[in-house]
Amino acid sequence: RLYKLAPRFSKRVNRSNIYAVARDFEKAREFKKARGYYQKIIKQKKYSFALKIKAFNRYRTSFKVERNLDEFILQTEAMVRFIGKKRSGSPKNEEFKKAYTTSMIDWARAVWTDHRRGEAREKLTRLINSKIEDPENEALIYWLLGVMAIEGKKHRLALDHFEKGNTFDIEDTDLKEKIHWAIGWTYYLQKDYKKAAGFFDTTYHQYDAGGFRNKLHFWAGRSYKKAGESSKATNTWEELLSVDSYGYYGILTHMELGKPLSPLDPGKDQSKNPEIEILEWLIALKETKLSHAFLKSFQKTLVSPSAIKDHLNLFKKAGYYEGGIKNFFKLKGEDRERAMRSHLGSAFPRPYKRSVNRAARKFKISPYLIYSISRQESAFNPSIRSWADAFGVMQMTPERAVILSKRHRVPYNKVGDLFHPKTNILLGTSLLRELKNKFQNKFIATVAGYNASERVVKVWYRQRYNGDPIQFIEMIPYKETQNYVKLVFRNFITYKRLESKDQFLVKSDIFKKF
Repeated sequence: RLYKLAPRFSKRVNRSNIYAVARDFEKAREFKKARGYYQKIIKQKKYSFALKIKAFNRYRTSFKVERNLDEFILQTEAMVRFIGKKRSGSPKNEEFKKAYTTSMIDWARAVWTDHRRGEAREKLTRLINSKIEDPENEALIYWLLGVMAIEGKKHRLALDHFEKGNTFDIEDTDLKEKIHWAIGWTYYLQKDYKKAAGFFDTTYHQYDAGGFRNKLHFWAGRSYKKAGESSKATNTWEELLSVDSYGYYGILTHMELGKPLSPLDPGKDQSKNPEIEILEWLIALKETKLSHAFLKSFQKTLVSPSAIKDHLNLFKKAGYYEGGIKNFFKLKGEDRERAMRSHLGSAFPRPYKRSVNRAARKFKISPYLIYSISRQESAFNPSIRSWADAFGVMQMTPERAVILSKRHRVPYNKVGDLFHPKTNILLGTSLLRELKNKFQNKFIATVAGYNASERVVKVWYRQRYNGDPIQFIEMIPYKETQNYVKLVFRNFITYKRLESKDQFLVKSDIFKKF
């Protein structure tokens, strides 16, 4: 059992467990040992090509986890050369060809992340000219080239790339959405607002209900407004509010229409909350881990929207906030909109109140922001650990914790301390205070800086910000950070509504100073 949970303690390392052993050493931050085993897989002939690539990907990524970007890029290049040799020896081997294309794209993206756009573009152009005969990857490359062209403010070239990408038969829904969005967005950036509105509106009808549809609908409204068609803009936004009054684009729509947001009642949770005897005993006996394990298993039986809604309160009752949030967002469309009115306690819980309020007072940070960041980082799971080696409720890295603890006199001795909400929340809030000061109270920069590095956020503002904060959010190049900013903002406004007694207007100034 121990060896299954922690393979690095295995007395015998063989073909069947060597990758698991390496991965476990990496998770334990024993990078040298992990890389030693990854290298054995890569170099020894007895391992399959698929496992070698899997090991090489972890080998290079381990440097990224260790915050060594230069070595990560060098090892990504080494992986390209390794696969390139295999492909040269067997040019018709489809597995080698596919792996080479994927690794080249990874290399270009890594170089681009290091602000070497020209070099990244040259690699992708060379790849596309080599006739890779892979529709999905070809479409992806054209999309990447288009995004790079937008970054260089070459909108006509960008549109050419996006339209080429759109000619391929793409099964990947995410990539299809990216290309469709990019075409409409390029029209918008070119200030061809009529074309943008038409494209957003037409594309909107090609998708089922969901976040991407709401995004298209919001920007169709904004494009109509920019084109001087105010009544069309208003009608579009009113239609959006009927399906998304709580989401990011719903909140922006309230802002655009000048409509106040009403307070929300956190005590409206109307779950039927059927009593499950085993769970009640586990909660009563304070068997937290076992009650969470029980709910993890039990949630598999919740397949219908009504079953999910009837049992949502159990997750909050057991302190398994992550499960409650996850199950709430399994609900789609109207089911979610209706559930939002009656299950806010499950969708937006507020645990660790004493720790949050203490940190808020100490560092003069809004408790709404602490809850919003914590919900997005960990769903309030104090035991979580990310792939990037961030720990606990506010996902603090050990390296940063050491610096912050000394600077702000927060007691911290070892990595395990980050699993304690009190310590983690104090450290996370101290970082928010520093970011807020550095970015002069700018909401977007503070939140983006928490997710990405402060250095890249400054570059984004310098290169992309034109005075419109809502437009700027859509231009954040890291998709993860872009979504993060949107969701934290949604959380922030929702938590504010939960605490408010009166309705209030959200103005765009909130993005510039909060």
